[in-house]
Amino acid sequence: MTLICHLGATLAGFSVNLASLQALQASLQRRVDDVSAIRQHFTKIDSSVFGSGAFLLDLRSSFEAVLQHQISTAVDAQLAVQNAANQVQNSRQYYCDTDEASAARFDATLPGTPEAAFNENTESTEVYAGPYHDVNTPLARLIEPPDYDSEMTWAPSLASDLGNVTSFVRAVVKLILGKDPLEVPEQLLSGNWKELRRIADRFNNVAWCFYDSCDDIYSCQNDSTHDWIGNTGDNVRAFLVYLAAGFYGEYRRNEWLAMRLTKLADDLFEGMKTLVDIVSDWVNAKLIPALAGLGIAAATEEVPIADFITTGAAGFQAYEAIKAGIEVLDQANHVKNIIDSFVVGLNVGQDGQVNIDVDDAPLIPNNADTYATPVGY
Repeated sequence: MTLICHLGATLAGFSVNLASLQALQASLQRRVDDVSAIRQHFTKIDSSVFGSGAFLLDLRSSFEAVLQHQISTAVDAQLAVQNAANQVQNSRQYYCDTDEASAARFDATLPGTPEAAFNENTESTEVYAGPYHDVNTPLARLIEPPDYDSEMTWAPSLASDLGNVTSFVRAVVKLILGKDPLEVPEQLLSGNWKELRRIADRFNNVAWCFYDSCDDIYSCQNDSTHDWIGNTGDNVRAFLVYLAAGFYGEYRRNEWLAMRLTKLADDLFEGMKTLVDIVSDWVNAKLIPALAGLGIAAATEEVPIADFITTGAAGFQAYEAIKAGIEVLDQANHVKNIIDSFVVGLNVGQDGQVNIDVDDAPLIPNNADTYATPVGY
């Protein structure tokens, strides 16, 4: 059924296609499902994968703040789209229950809203899918990430090498170097770093789900141009364009986070492969042989430190072997700096907002929760 009113110059141009309103509502309801699935996709992330090391606490807490903010944003998006769908339903019911002339007169009393400008048109919107049909399938983006077993190939060898150095030897090394070169590698073993790569994939999935949903919302507002004419229709389209811009902003934000997390995972993988080689060379080719030259097995725990630091060629060789641990310390600090730089790069505010340079719109304009419709609810 189409309401078309021609009641004079003031009211000319008001028309509503009730079937199209029902199709618009159905499309918005599918967007509710999209964002609900996004929230569920996020909740599969376990921040404990970042380990329990002391220097990893900043990484874990910063990531948790980001994750919670993105989950909250998904909830906001779900509420915004659900509210819009409800309002479309209320409007449709109003038009069903109201005669054409009264509906037209009421529409004329509402303030018109110019359509918001949203210039991030995507290629997929150029492929017409039929009125109010989805041009994309956002839910198809939320696939389970693959396993990244190769991301942890360094872990067994590092654990083995660390096991060859007793607490006594580490105490002597720390006494001479001022720091324990194996402390950072040991803490890194507490993290499940292959899962970090899967987390990056989840953020990427969410980004593209928002992208496709944005496209579908924008396509719907285009379809409504000929089906809902008048001040209310203008208000609806302005809101939908604003909503699409908010979804596009979330696409950019989550894609940025995905790229940052992927880079962190890749840099850690390369850094740890190098570190493992350096640790293995130091422990197995230098430290343990030098200790054996002093008659001290790597498993010895009882020799006093004063007796460990001896004079003579063997003592000098042991001292030089220990000093070679500086290379391990340098590479360990390099890996630590990779993580610290990631945390600084997030620049997380107190509310968990990630401050990045993207031109995105909030999902709710001007703290309003809806657009102007003929009826409230």
